[in-house]
Amino acid sequence: MVGRGAHGFPVWRPAGHAIHVMPGPRQFAARPAQTIEDAMTNFAPVADSLRRAFGRDGFFRLLALALAAFAMAAGPKAQDRDCVTIRSGPFQDITATVGGPGAPLPAFTPASFTAAAASTFALSQVFPLPGFWLPSLTGDPQAKWMGITALGIGQSFLLSHPFVLDGCVFANASITIDIAVASQAGDVGAGGPNPIGVYLNGNALVGFSGGGSAFASTWTASNIGAFLLPGCNTLEIYVRNTDYQHSGVIYSANLCWDHECLAKEYIGLHTGNGTGTVDTEVHALPLSAAPIGPDFVAAQSAPFAAITAPPPNGCLPRCNPNARWNATSGSATLYAQPFEITACNVTSLRIKGEGGVYKFLGDAANQVAGIYVNGKAVPGSWADGLSGTACLSGDFIALVGDCDLIANGTNWLYLYVREGVPVLPAPMTGLVYCARLTVTSCAQPETVHFFSGPGVMMRTGAAMTQLQTSAFVWPLDFVCSAPAFVVGARNGWCPGLSGSPAQWVAATATRTPMSTMFCQTFTVNTCTGSIGTALMTMNYAVDDDLGDFRGGGFNLPGIYINGKAVPNSMTTSGGPSLCRSMVRNVSDLLVNGPNTFTVYCRDTQAVASGAIWDVIIDIQPCPDPAIRVGDGCLPTLATLAVAAPFDIGTTGVFDVEYPQGPGTRLVILGLGFFQIPPVDLTPFGMPNCTLDIDFATTFIGMTGFSGGAQFPISVPADPALIDVPLFAQGIVRDPSVGGLGLVMTPAIKTVIR
Repeated sequence: MVGRGAHGFPVWRPAGHAIHVMPGPRQFAARPAQTIEDAMTNFAPVADSLRRAFGRDGFFRLLALALAAFAMAAGPKAQDRDCVTIRSGPFQDITATVGGPGAPLPAFTPASFTAAAASTFALSQVFPLPGFWLPSLTGDPQAKWMGITALGIGQSFLLSHPFVLDGCVFANASITIDIAVASQAGDVGAGGPNPIGVYLNGNALVGFSGGGSAFASTWTASNIGAFLLPGCNTLEIYVRNTDYQHSGVIYSANLCWDHECLAKEYIGLHTGNGTGTVDTEVHALPLSAAPIGPDFVAAQSAPFAAITAPPPNGCLPRCNPNARWNATSGSATLYAQPFEITACNVTSLRIKGEGGVYKFLGDAANQVAGIYVNGKAVPGSWADGLSGTACLSGDFIALVGDCDLIANGTNWLYLYVREGVPVLPAPMTGLVYCARLTVTSCAQPETVHFFSGPGVMMRTGAAMTQLQTSAFVWPLDFVCSAPAFVVGARNGWCPGLSGSPAQWVAATATRTPMSTMFCQTFTVNTCTGSIGTALMTMNYAVDDDLGDFRGGGFNLPGIYINGKAVPNSMTTSGGPSLCRSMVRNVSDLLVNGPNTFTVYCRDTQAVASGAIWDVIIDIQPCPDPAIRVGDGCLPTLATLAVAAPFDIGTTGVFDVEYPQGPGTRLVILGLGFFQIPPVDLTPFGMPNCTLDIDFATTFIGMTGFSGGAQFPISVPADPALIDVPLFAQGIVRDPSVGGLGLVMTPAIKTVIR
């Protein structure tokens, strides 16, 4: 049920005071430098070129990111762990089945736990506490005593506390619970069929029993991964009453497991023009009372809310400048907005919202929620909008999958707004908001396999020359309109690829020498709709070369996916007799759906031409937080990646790797906000290298002995930064390459979320 999470109910507060979790320490860090010249005079020609070409205006935008101070640190990277805290308290949607005073409940069966979860009986916070009860948990003062009534009437009960887990397999999962209970947890020592007091999804946690009301007990269990489920889970606690007077429980459970790579889908919603465009389709249904089941269905087809001017001194949320006030007549209104989820195997929906209401969101006095997802209430989601002048913000987690959300379909966000005492002669409600929805899902690994043979298409050119005298442009230059010929292996060619049905293809049946582009289509079909990490293993042979690198020309790479070059995919030595292999990361080249694979076979000897290939692409669920936007130097071993994503209120990390021999090397990280046409750095002593982004500012670091340098950057908790792109490119000092002694990483783009 929506909002039934262990992360606390939404806290509606003035915008700009969000709470964020900082990531753990990373292996390497770097120290900042004011200018690139301060670190190494050899960088001066490059820096001068950057200033002449792009200026320094972007520097002031980077200042808004509050770049963190860097400090050198080294050491092994600890295993990442994900944890959730499940604590007792109001607005957690904790339900229960209740027994008699001083008596045990019947022997538990799966139906017992189902009944507790489906119960409409919600526990209440106990207040005031009986004098002999523990006032609070030392380790978690947010936890509260909960019972059948506010007075803690003495009856046994089985509670069900729902919570969300963003995980799939839960390796090395463990749980520690601090608990005080009146009278005790489970029947142990008191007589009854249920000796255990704590359960996960109906699975007993052996040894979790006993305890008392005047002190806290701590129980720990490991290897509980088999008890956990992706997305929706429940913690069950059996409170056994023995004294016929009072019963209740206070607890804080910390559940952890090894971090997993999960796919994420981002959805933006806001109030807008009121006419029903994709992200501003807000319907408005007038009500005479709090919404009930049929009202949610009716609101989906209600008229659109009209755009209106904000009330005097009305809130204008910062999170989206296009958000506009919507209003409708009436003393109460149910506003409804649809959104699409394209992913499957969904584990959670996180919603961060900011906005204002005229006049009340929900009804705090009667504990009527103001926010709903698919008709399910978000407990505690009520607030006084102060006639629209208060900018409110909050975040919550919604349970998902079969609990709440419709994967691969339409879902609905609802807001119940009331005027309170009507203002005559025309009662009115209004609201403005923008919401950021993050859908997390368990994407399954996928393997794509294809090989050369019948069905390969081609376009051809002349022998002994490049296919065209300009750089390839997608999609115009990647149109292959003629079928390629399947041929046998010529004498002196690689006879075949071990274990593969791949066949040689050529421009003619007689293998006439000519530069040729071969094209083949393949399909990627991930359930999340997004590509995580994709590793391509290609076994191949070619006569004469992949790309123009050895023969001269404008298109050095030989392999392309969707018109984008596969990094370092050119022939640098050897001939067609070699049965070769390459492994490349192609995460940023793939799309979900049809893809085009291209082999550019360059003829250099006017003897014969042809190619054979077998390709396996392993797609893993971990999303790549960055995409490649430029080649840097070709070829190169220098790489740049995002080691920790750039989310508002957290610290993102760029990682430069250069595994070229032992020792440390100087590293420059350039940051900018734009991709630029490639700037040839050959005149500056860096042949076959290009600058691909605007360098708004630069930072200096050193690689460790493992070849890596990491640059952490703090991102403020400012919603205005959401969707702002960050471009980065690295430069590594290596005197052995000659010239200026520098190598450039490919440029990458990431987005602040």
